[in-house]
Amino acid sequence: MLKCTCPLQTSTMLVFGGLLLLLGIFAFNSSATDEDALIIIPLPRALQPTSYELSVEVLLPPFDAGIGNVTFQNNGVVTIELKAIEETDKIVLNAANISITRCRLVNINGKDASTELTNITYDVPSQLVTIMSPFKFAINDTFQLAIDYSFVIRNDSCGMFNTPYQEGNVTHNVVQTDFEAINARRLVPCFDDPSFRSKWTVEVKAPIGYTVLSNTEKASDPNPAGPGFTLTRFNPTPPIPSYLLAIAVHDYPYLENVTSTGILYRFYGQQSKLDVCSEAFEFTGRLIDHLIERFKVVKFPSTKVDFIETERHPSGGMENFGLITLNAKIFCNVTDMPRFKNIIIHELIHQWFGNIVTMKDWSNAIMNEGLTEYYTELVVKELLGLCLVGTPSYYLWKYVEIPLEATYMTK
Repeated sequence: MLKCTCPLQTSTMLVFGGLLLLLGIFAFNSSATDEDALIIIPLPRALQPTSYELSVEVLLPPFDAGIGNVTFQNNGVVTIELKAIEETDKIVLNAANISITRCRLVNINGKDASTELTNITYDVPSQLVTIMSPFKFAINDTFQLAIDYSFVIRNDSCGMFNTPYQEGNVTHNVVQTDFEAINARRLVPCFDDPSFRSKWTVEVKAPIGYTVLSNTEKASDPNPAGPGFTLTRFNPTPPIPSYLLAIAVHDYPYLENVTSTGILYRFYGQQSKLDVCSEAFEFTGRLIDHLIERFKVVKFPSTKVDFIETERHPSGGMENFGLITLNAKIFCNVTDMPRFKNIIIHELIHQWFGNIVTMKDWSNAIMNEGLTEYYTELVVKELLGLCLVGTPSYYLWKYVEIPLEATYMTK
């Protein structure tokens, strides 16, 4: 995610931001009313999530005229596959503004089970939910936990939120997600910590007429899901931290192409912007190929990359795995195309630095942003001919390029 879009300002911010992070000061992207009293408690390490099966409904007008209201509730079901690292009878997850309606064990060590779990407690200030099992899991036990719950589609830019756009006199409702740093817990009870990497298989129920996107390509065409609805299921992701999960439900038109290295990429946005964005769209294809060659020892982690504009974006862009969101004020803005290209470069480089190699916890976020901005400045010079070498982040990171490429990029 790029909070500041001027390269020099961004670099300066990263240097001073890094110092603040080292002091343990970090500003999460969350609403003030919820987070002012937030008490950060690390999750126990007794359990390791290996995969999530997530199914959510996203209602849009005319099915609910009140979308955008903070009290607007939708339903979800998640099945989490877990492995016990330590002996425990306690399952602790992150959850915020989520109400669990049913919880059960459906599989234990490969055998079907049907054990209802009713001993559930919430720690609201810490955004934790604790689920007690009637028996202890032994080390190396595996099991599946199924949770039915309701969640809130919000009117800010945290978790899953409504981000409408205006086209003439018509208002188009769009629902998107932004989970960095600790907002995946607003959509689904989960291990919302970057040190936990899991596979995610997502399906979304949405009204007919809307397109659904997620981190990966669709597993099949949308299927009917009751009158007026379709169900779209996506292929599993590779193991990713929860903050990189992404969903968008929208009616944007799009541009589509395939790079010479075989990566499908698309721009989703208002038609008036797409009509004037052909040069930036073509540049993005060349950029993807350039980065694949530059970081060729580590394979590009996805077969597709979608870029979608977001009216209510908390920053310049967000590097969600395979589904990058971009601030609508910057997206295809022909009056400031270098800024737009800079952000695209930054978010695509994050597909390696941050998405493949992720910091252990948020106190080390400078490892994501600093390394990404360092390479952004190099690629800006390589592709755009703009010399940004000499800015603070260049000097901050120039001594790690050789050891970085000798370690992370050769594994």
